[in-house]
This record gives sequence, C-alpha cells and structure tokens, in this order.
Amino acid sequence: MINHYRDVSGSHNVLDVLLKRMEQYANNLEGLVEEKTQALQEEKKRPEELLYQVLPKCVSRQKNHF
Repeated sequence: MINHYRDVSGSHNVLDVLLKRMEQYANNLEGLVEEKTQALQEEKKRPEELLYQVLPKCVSRQKNHF
C-alpha cells in the first residue's frame, strides 16, 4: 500500500508526497480563484453597460437617484 504513494523520484516518504500534492492542489485553487474573480468582474460590468445604454452616462453615474 505504501508503494502506491511513491512519487516520481522514487521516494518512500509519504509526507513528502502528501505535501507535494497539497502544493499542487493549492496552485490549482489559486488558478481557479483567479479565473472565477475575472469572470465575476466581467459579470459586474454587464449591468453598468446596460445602464449606460438605457440612460445618459451623467444620470447613470449618480448614486442617489431619489
């Protein structure tokens, strides 16, 4: 069973393998967070662009319409 966790270099240290996998997982998560953040920013722009199409920019930029 321990041989199942042998890494590419042939090391038998399970802790090294687990740490390497955790690092890969963290790097993958960072990429996913960056991708999702970029998608969120693009989605936040859509209502603004729609508002600019419907109303003049000077009106749509006002925060307190009422």
